[in-house]
Amino acid sequence: MTDKNKPKLLMIFHRPPFPLIGGDKIRMYQNLKILSGRYNIDVLFVNDKKTDESIKENILKLANEVIIFEFKKYKFYLTTLFGFVFNRNPLQVNYYYFKEVQKWVDNNINNYDLVFCHTIRSAEYVKDKAIFKIIDFVDAISMNYEKAANKSNFGMWNLLYKIDKGRVLQYELSLLKLFDKKIIISEIDRNYILSKSNSNVQIDIVQNAVQTSLVESKKEEDYIIFVGKMDYEPNISAVKYFSLKVFPRILERFPKLKFYIVGVNPTKKVKSLSKKSNIKVVGYVENLEDVILKSKLVVAPMISGAGIQNKILMAMGLKKCVVTTKIGAEGLENLDVKNNRPIEVSESTLDLIESTIELLEDKTERDQIGESAYNYISNYFSFNKIKKDLLYVMET
Repeated sequence: MTDKNKPKLLMIFHRPPFPLIGGDKIRMYQNLKILSGRYNIDVLFVNDKKTDESIKENILKLANEVIIFEFKKYKFYLTTLFGFVFNRNPLQVNYYYFKEVQKWVDNNINNYDLVFCHTIRSAEYVKDKAIFKIIDFVDAISMNYEKAANKSNFGMWNLLYKIDKGRVLQYELSLLKLFDKKIIISEIDRNYILSKSNSNVQIDIVQNAVQTSLVESKKEEDYIIFVGKMDYEPNISAVKYFSLKVFPRILERFPKLKFYIVGVNPTKKVKSLSKKSNIKVVGYVENLEDVILKSKLVVAPMISGAGIQNKILMAMGLKKCVVTTKIGAEGLENLDVKNNRPIEVSESTLDLIESTIELLEDKTERDQIGESAYNYISNYFSFNKIKKDLLYVMET
Protein backbone atom coordinates (compact mmCIF):
# COMPACT_ATOMS: atom_id res chain seq x y z
CA MET A 1 0.00 0.00 0.00
CA THR A 2 1.29 3.45 -0.93
CA ASP A 3 2.33 5.73 1.92
CA LYS A 4 1.87 9.32 0.72
CA ASN A 5 4.49 10.52 3.21
CA LYS A 6 7.24 8.49 1.55
CA PRO A 7 9.21 9.75 -1.49
CA LYS A 8 8.46 7.96 -4.73
CA LEU A 9 11.40 5.98 -6.11
CA LEU A 10 11.86 4.33 -9.51
CA MET A 11 14.30 1.39 -9.48
CA ILE A 12 15.58 0.34 -12.91
CA PHE A 13 17.08 -3.13 -13.33
CA HIS A 14 18.52 -4.66 -16.49
CA ARG A 15 16.93 -8.02 -15.63
CA PRO A 16 14.37 -9.35 -13.12
CA PRO A 17 15.58 -9.05 -9.50
CA PHE A 18 14.02 -12.42 -8.71
CA PRO A 19 14.46 -15.41 -8.27
CA LEU A 20 17.63 -15.06 -6.19
CA ILE A 21 19.94 -16.95 -8.52
CA GLY A 22 23.32 -15.33 -8.99
CA GLY A 23 25.08 -12.53 -7.17
CA ASP A 24 23.57 -9.79 -9.32
CA LYS A 25 19.99 -10.71 -8.39
CA ILE A 26 20.90 -11.10 -4.73
CA ARG A 27 22.28 -7.55 -4.84
CA MET A 28 19.21 -6.19 -6.65
CA TYR A 29 16.79 -7.80 -4.22
CA GLN A 30 18.83 -6.67 -1.22
CA ASN A 31 18.65 -3.03 -2.31
CA LEU A 32 14.94 -3.33 -3.08
CA LYS A 33 14.23 -4.88 0.31
CA ILE A 34 16.17 -2.22 2.23
CA LEU A 35 14.74 0.74 0.36
CA SER A 36 11.13 -0.52 0.44
CA GLY A 37 10.92 0.54 4.08
CA ARG A 38 11.66 4.21 3.28
CA TYR A 39 10.29 4.74 -0.23
CA ASN A 40 7.25 4.04 -2.40
CA ILE A 41 8.96 1.97 -5.07
CA ASP A 42 8.11 1.13 -8.65
CA VAL A 43 10.36 -1.44 -10.31
CA LEU A 44 11.18 -1.43 -14.02
CA PHE A 45 13.13 -4.19 -15.78
CA VAL A 46 13.63 -5.77 -19.18
CA ASN A 47 13.46 -9.50 -19.88
CA ASP A 48 14.43 -11.73 -22.79
CA LYS A 49 11.63 -14.20 -22.06
CA LYS A 50 8.08 -14.36 -20.77
CA THR A 51 8.15 -13.24 -17.15
CA ASP A 52 6.91 -15.86 -14.72
CA GLU A 53 4.02 -14.59 -12.61
CA SER A 54 5.84 -15.64 -9.42
CA ILE A 55 8.58 -13.12 -10.20
CA LYS A 56 6.11 -10.27 -10.31
CA GLU A 57 4.33 -11.52 -7.18
CA ASN A 58 7.56 -11.58 -5.16
CA ILE A 59 8.59 -8.11 -6.29
CA LEU A 60 5.16 -6.72 -5.43
CA LYS A 61 5.74 -7.76 -1.82
CA LEU A 62 8.19 -4.86 -1.70
CA ALA A 63 7.10 -2.56 -4.54
CA ASN A 64 3.89 -0.80 -5.55
CA GLU A 65 4.12 -1.46 -9.27
CA VAL A 66 6.22 -3.56 -11.64
CA ILE A 67 6.84 -2.30 -15.17
CA ILE A 68 8.09 -5.11 -17.43
CA PHE A 69 9.42 -4.86 -20.97
CA GLU A 70 9.80 -8.21 -22.72
CA PHE A 71 11.76 -8.57 -25.94
CA LYS A 72 12.80 -11.49 -28.10
CA LYS A 73 16.44 -12.50 -27.71
CA TYR A 74 17.35 -11.42 -31.25
CA LYS A 75 16.30 -7.84 -30.46
CA PHE A 76 18.96 -7.68 -27.75
CA TYR A 77 21.56 -8.63 -30.36
CA LEU A 78 20.21 -6.15 -32.89
CA THR A 79 20.27 -3.23 -30.46
CA THR A 80 23.85 -4.20 -29.51
CA LEU A 81 24.93 -4.23 -33.15
CA PHE A 82 23.18 -0.94 -33.87
CA GLY A 83 24.82 0.71 -30.87
CA PHE A 84 28.26 -0.65 -31.78
CA VAL A 85 28.03 1.05 -35.17
CA PHE A 86 26.45 4.35 -34.13
CA ASN A 87 27.75 5.16 -30.63
CA ARG A 88 30.64 4.62 -28.24
CA ASN A 89 28.62 3.13 -25.39
CA PRO A 90 29.71 -0.25 -24.01
CA LEU A 91 28.27 -3.29 -25.74
CA GLN A 92 26.50 -4.33 -22.55
CA VAL A 93 24.84 -0.92 -22.23
CA ASN A 94 23.60 -1.13 -25.82
CA TYR A 95 22.48 -4.71 -25.23
CA TYR A 96 19.94 -3.57 -22.63
CA TYR A 97 18.90 -0.30 -24.31
CA PHE A 98 15.51 -0.16 -26.05
CA LYS A 99 13.64 2.84 -27.44
CA GLU A 100 10.37 1.52 -26.02
CA VAL A 101 11.81 1.63 -22.51
CA GLN A 102 13.28 5.08 -23.10
CA LYS A 103 9.90 6.37 -24.25
CA TRP A 104 8.24 5.08 -21.08
CA VAL A 105 10.93 6.70 -18.92
CA ASP A 106 10.62 9.99 -20.80
CA ASN A 107 6.86 10.03 -20.27
CA ASN A 108 6.87 8.99 -16.61
CA ILE A 109 10.08 10.19 -14.96
CA ASN A 110 8.44 13.34 -13.61
CA ASN A 111 6.14 11.18 -11.47
CA TYR A 112 9.11 10.27 -9.24
CA ASP A 113 11.23 12.04 -6.66
CA LEU A 114 14.36 10.02 -7.39
CA VAL A 115 15.64 7.12 -9.46
CA PHE A 116 17.96 4.22 -8.60
CA CYS A 117 19.87 2.42 -11.40
CA HIS A 118 21.41 -1.01 -10.98
CA THR A 119 24.79 -1.07 -12.80
CA ILE A 120 25.82 0.88 -15.87
CA ARG A 121 23.46 -1.32 -17.92
CA SER A 122 20.42 0.68 -16.83
CA ALA A 123 22.01 4.13 -16.52
CA GLU A 124 21.51 5.23 -20.13
CA TYR A 125 17.78 5.70 -19.65
CA VAL A 126 18.16 8.47 -17.04
CA LYS A 127 21.75 9.73 -17.12
CA ASP A 128 20.72 13.07 -18.62
CA LYS A 129 17.45 13.47 -16.70
CA ALA A 130 16.98 16.36 -14.26
CA ILE A 131 16.10 14.16 -11.30
CA PHE A 132 18.01 12.99 -8.21
CA LYS A 133 19.87 9.89 -9.42
CA ILE A 134 21.66 7.05 -7.64
CA ILE A 135 23.70 4.38 -9.40
CA ASP A 136 24.93 1.12 -7.94
CA PHE A 137 28.01 0.28 -9.98
CA VAL A 138 28.19 -3.00 -8.01
CA ASP A 139 31.65 -3.84 -9.43
CA ALA A 140 34.27 -1.90 -11.34
CA ILE A 141 33.36 -3.68 -14.55
CA SER A 142 36.25 -1.98 -16.34
CA MET A 143 38.71 -3.59 -13.91
CA ASN A 144 37.13 -6.99 -14.56
CA TYR A 145 37.39 -6.47 -18.31
CA GLU A 146 40.98 -5.28 -18.13
CA LYS A 147 42.01 -8.41 -16.25
CA ALA A 148 40.13 -10.68 -18.65
CA ALA A 149 41.40 -8.93 -21.79
CA ASN A 150 45.01 -9.26 -20.61
CA LYS A 151 44.71 -13.03 -20.41
CA SER A 152 46.40 -14.87 -23.26
CA ASN A 153 43.44 -17.08 -24.16
CA PHE A 154 41.38 -16.55 -27.30
CA GLY A 155 37.71 -16.88 -28.11
CA MET A 156 34.52 -14.85 -28.26
CA TRP A 157 34.60 -13.67 -24.65
CA ASN A 158 38.19 -12.47 -24.90
CA LEU A 159 37.35 -10.56 -28.10
CA LEU A 160 34.37 -8.90 -26.42
CA TYR A 161 36.51 -7.89 -23.46
CA LYS A 162 39.12 -6.33 -25.74
CA ILE A 163 36.45 -4.41 -27.66
CA ASP A 164 34.55 -3.24 -24.62
CA LYS A 165 37.15 -2.53 -21.93
CA GLY A 166 37.90 1.02 -23.10
CA ARG A 167 34.24 1.79 -23.70
CA VAL A 168 33.25 0.53 -20.26
CA LEU A 169 35.88 2.60 -18.46
CA GLN A 170 34.96 5.82 -20.25
CA TYR A 171 31.28 5.20 -19.61
CA GLU A 172 31.86 4.54 -15.91
CA LEU A 173 33.87 7.75 -15.62
CA SER A 174 31.19 9.78 -17.42
CA LEU A 175 28.54 8.63 -14.95
CA LEU A 176 30.53 9.92 -11.98
CA LYS A 177 29.52 13.48 -12.85
CA LEU A 178 25.97 12.69 -13.98
CA PHE A 179 24.70 10.82 -10.90
CA ASP A 180 24.18 12.44 -7.52
CA LYS A 181 25.06 9.34 -5.51
CA LYS A 182 27.34 6.47 -6.45
CA ILE A 183 27.76 3.18 -4.59
CA ILE A 184 30.00 0.18 -5.18
CA ILE A 185 30.64 -3.14 -3.49
CA SER A 186 34.25 -2.90 -2.29
CA GLU A 187 37.20 -0.62 -1.68
CA ILE A 188 39.33 -2.18 -4.40
CA ASP A 189 36.61 -1.56 -7.00
CA ARG A 190 36.14 2.03 -5.82
CA ASN A 191 39.86 2.74 -5.84
CA TYR A 192 40.24 1.40 -9.35
CA ILE A 193 37.61 3.73 -10.80
CA LEU A 194 38.85 6.74 -8.83
CA SER A 195 42.42 6.07 -9.97
CA LYS A 196 41.25 6.55 -13.56
CA SER A 197 39.27 9.72 -12.82
CA ASN A 198 40.56 13.28 -12.80
CA SER A 199 37.53 14.57 -10.89
CA ASN A 200 37.07 14.73 -7.13
CA VAL A 201 33.99 12.57 -6.61
CA GLN A 202 32.67 10.38 -3.84
CA ILE A 203 31.80 6.72 -4.30
CA ASP A 204 30.36 5.05 -1.22
CA ILE A 205 30.89 1.38 -0.38
CA VAL A 206 27.82 -0.74 0.28
CA GLN A 207 28.58 -4.43 0.54
CA ASN A 208 26.33 -7.46 0.14
CA ALA A 209 24.50 -8.67 3.21
CA VAL A 210 24.89 -12.33 4.14
CA GLN A 211 22.28 -14.29 6.02
CA THR A 212 23.91 -15.93 9.03
CA SER A 213 22.18 -18.50 11.19
CA LEU A 214 23.34 -21.22 13.51
CA VAL A 215 22.82 -24.19 11.22
CA GLU A 216 23.23 -27.79 12.25
CA SER A 217 26.49 -29.18 10.93
CA LYS A 218 26.28 -32.07 8.48
CA LYS A 219 28.40 -35.16 8.22
CA GLU A 220 30.98 -34.38 5.55
CA GLU A 221 30.99 -36.40 2.37
CA ASP A 222 33.97 -37.01 0.14
CA TYR A 223 33.70 -34.01 -2.17
CA ILE A 224 34.79 -30.41 -2.54
CA ILE A 225 32.53 -27.88 -4.20
CA PHE A 226 32.44 -24.80 -6.38
CA VAL A 227 29.23 -22.76 -6.38
CA GLY A 228 28.27 -20.11 -8.92
CA LYS A 229 26.21 -19.15 -11.91
CA MET A 230 27.77 -21.31 -14.57
CA ASP A 231 27.18 -19.17 -17.65
CA TYR A 232 29.23 -16.33 -16.08
CA GLU A 233 32.65 -16.17 -17.70
CA PRO A 234 34.78 -15.70 -14.53
CA ASN A 235 33.10 -18.78 -13.03
CA ILE A 236 33.68 -20.77 -16.21
CA SER A 237 37.36 -19.78 -16.22
CA ALA A 238 37.67 -20.66 -12.52
CA VAL A 239 36.30 -24.21 -12.78
CA LYS A 240 38.21 -24.89 -15.98
CA TYR A 241 41.46 -23.75 -14.34
CA PHE A 242 40.81 -25.79 -11.20
CA SER A 243 39.76 -28.89 -13.14
CA LEU A 244 42.78 -28.87 -15.43
CA LYS A 245 45.60 -27.43 -13.32
CA VAL A 246 44.72 -28.09 -9.67
CA PHE A 247 42.34 -30.99 -9.12
CA PRO A 248 44.43 -33.67 -10.90
CA ARG A 249 47.25 -33.02 -8.41
CA ILE A 250 44.83 -33.25 -5.49
CA LEU A 251 43.52 -36.58 -6.81
CA GLU A 252 47.02 -38.02 -6.57
CA ARG A 253 46.70 -37.68 -2.78
CA PHE A 254 42.92 -38.31 -2.51
CA PRO A 255 41.95 -40.60 -5.42
CA LYS A 256 38.33 -40.99 -4.26
CA LEU A 257 37.64 -37.28 -3.79
CA LYS A 258 34.96 -35.72 -6.03
CA PHE A 259 34.79 -32.16 -7.33
CA TYR A 260 31.21 -30.86 -7.63
CA ILE A 261 30.44 -27.87 -9.85
CA VAL A 262 27.11 -26.49 -8.64
CA GLY A 263 25.11 -23.67 -10.21
CA VAL A 264 22.49 -22.81 -12.79
CA ASN A 265 22.98 -22.70 -16.56
CA PRO A 266 26.21 -24.70 -17.03
CA THR A 267 27.56 -24.08 -20.53
CA LYS A 268 28.78 -26.79 -22.91
CA LYS A 269 32.34 -25.93 -21.89
CA VAL A 270 31.47 -26.49 -18.24
CA LYS A 271 29.51 -29.70 -18.91
CA SER A 272 32.47 -31.14 -20.82
CA LEU A 273 34.52 -31.07 -17.60
CA SER A 274 32.40 -33.96 -16.29
CA LYS A 275 34.32 -36.23 -18.68
CA LYS A 276 37.36 -35.85 -16.45
CA SER A 277 38.02 -38.09 -13.47
CA ASN A 278 35.89 -37.49 -10.38
CA ILE A 279 34.34 -34.23 -11.63
CA LYS A 280 30.57 -33.88 -11.52
CA VAL A 281 28.68 -30.94 -13.05
CA VAL A 282 25.65 -30.85 -10.78
CA GLY A 283 23.87 -27.76 -12.14
CA TYR A 284 20.99 -26.30 -10.16
CA VAL A 285 20.19 -27.78 -6.74
CA GLU A 286 17.07 -27.11 -4.68
CA ASN A 287 18.83 -27.06 -1.30
CA LEU A 288 22.17 -25.35 -1.93
CA GLU A 289 22.85 -24.86 1.78
CA ASP A 290 22.68 -28.60 2.41
CA VAL A 291 25.09 -29.40 -0.43
CA ILE A 292 27.59 -26.84 0.84
CA LEU A 293 27.36 -28.09 4.43
CA LYS A 294 28.14 -31.67 3.39
CA SER A 295 31.24 -30.69 1.44
CA LYS A 296 34.74 -30.94 2.91
CA LEU A 297 35.85 -27.68 1.36
CA VAL A 298 34.45 -24.87 -0.73
CA VAL A 299 36.85 -23.76 -3.46
CA ALA A 300 36.69 -20.42 -5.28
CA PRO A 301 39.72 -20.48 -7.61
CA MET A 302 38.96 -17.17 -9.33
CA ILE A 303 41.41 -16.05 -12.02
CA SER A 304 39.26 -13.17 -13.30
CA GLY A 305 36.35 -11.08 -12.13
CA ALA A 306 35.84 -8.13 -9.80
CA GLY A 307 33.91 -7.26 -6.68
CA ILE A 308 32.89 -9.54 -3.85
CA GLN A 309 32.16 -13.18 -4.61
CA ASN A 310 28.78 -14.13 -3.12
CA LYS A 311 29.71 -17.80 -3.32
CA ILE A 312 32.50 -17.10 -0.82
CA LEU A 313 30.35 -15.04 1.54
CA MET A 314 27.57 -17.63 1.62
CA ALA A 315 29.96 -20.46 2.44
CA MET A 316 31.68 -18.42 5.16
CA GLY A 317 28.29 -17.62 6.67
CA LEU A 318 27.68 -21.38 6.89
CA LYS A 319 30.94 -21.90 8.83
CA LYS A 320 32.59 -23.64 5.90
CA CYS A 321 36.28 -23.47 5.16
CA VAL A 322 36.87 -21.65 1.86
CA VAL A 323 40.01 -21.82 -0.28
CA THR A 324 40.34 -19.04 -2.82
CA THR A 325 42.84 -16.99 -4.81
CA LYS A 326 43.99 -13.38 -4.43
CA ILE A 327 41.40 -12.32 -7.01
CA GLY A 328 38.67 -14.21 -5.17
CA ALA A 329 39.53 -12.45 -1.91
CA GLU A 330 40.03 -8.97 -3.37
CA GLY A 331 36.72 -7.53 -2.22
CA LEU A 332 36.98 -8.90 1.32
CA GLU A 333 38.12 -6.06 3.55
CA ASN A 334 39.38 -6.17 7.14
CA LEU A 335 40.77 -9.66 6.62
CA ASP A 336 43.30 -10.90 9.17
CA VAL A 337 44.50 -14.08 7.49
CA LYS A 338 47.59 -14.41 9.72
CA ASN A 339 46.05 -14.15 13.18
CA ASN A 340 42.36 -14.92 12.67
CA ARG A 341 42.37 -16.74 9.29
CA PRO A 342 38.70 -16.62 8.24
CA ILE A 343 39.64 -17.83 4.76
CA GLU A 344 42.56 -19.52 3.00
CA VAL A 345 44.03 -17.30 0.27
CA SER A 346 46.46 -18.93 -2.16
CA GLU A 347 49.15 -16.98 -3.97
CA SER A 348 49.85 -19.39 -6.84
CA THR A 349 48.72 -22.62 -8.45
CA LEU A 350 51.19 -24.63 -6.38
CA ASP A 351 50.05 -22.84 -3.23
CA LEU A 352 46.42 -23.59 -4.08
CA ILE A 353 47.23 -27.29 -4.54
CA GLU A 354 49.22 -27.54 -1.31
CA SER A 355 46.72 -25.53 0.77
CA THR A 356 43.81 -27.62 -0.41
CA ILE A 357 45.63 -30.88 0.34
CA GLU A 358 46.71 -29.69 3.79
CA LEU A 359 43.17 -28.65 4.72
CA LEU A 360 41.67 -31.89 3.42
CA GLU A 361 44.06 -33.72 5.76
CA ASP A 362 43.12 -31.65 8.81
CA LYS A 363 39.43 -31.38 9.74
CA THR A 364 40.22 -29.54 12.96
CA GLU A 365 41.91 -26.78 10.96
CA ARG A 366 38.98 -26.63 8.54
CA ASP A 367 36.56 -26.24 11.43
CA GLN A 368 38.65 -23.46 13.00
CA ILE A 369 38.73 -21.52 9.75
CA GLY A 370 34.98 -22.05 9.37
CA GLU A 371 34.36 -20.63 12.84
CA SER A 372 36.52 -17.58 12.10
CA ALA A 373 34.69 -17.16 8.79
CA TYR A 374 31.33 -17.09 10.53
CA ASN A 375 32.50 -14.46 13.00
CA TYR A 376 33.94 -12.36 10.17
CA ILE A 377 30.65 -12.43 8.25
CA SER A 378 28.67 -11.59 11.40
CA ASN A 379 30.85 -8.54 12.07
CA TYR A 380 31.06 -7.07 8.57
CA PHE A 381 28.20 -8.42 6.43
CA SER A 382 25.10 -8.55 8.62
CA PHE A 383 21.87 -7.31 7.06
CA ASN A 384 21.45 -4.60 9.70
CA LYS A 385 24.92 -3.20 8.98
CA ILE A 386 24.41 -3.16 5.21
CA LYS A 387 20.96 -1.61 5.65
CA LYS A 388 22.44 1.15 7.78
CA ASP A 389 25.17 1.79 5.20
CA LEU A 390 22.79 2.04 2.24
CA LEU A 391 20.25 4.27 4.00
CA TYR A 392 23.04 6.57 5.18
CA VAL A 393 24.17 7.04 1.57
CA MET A 394 20.61 7.64 0.35
CA GLU A 395 19.68 10.14 3.04
CA THR A 396 22.80 12.25 3.63
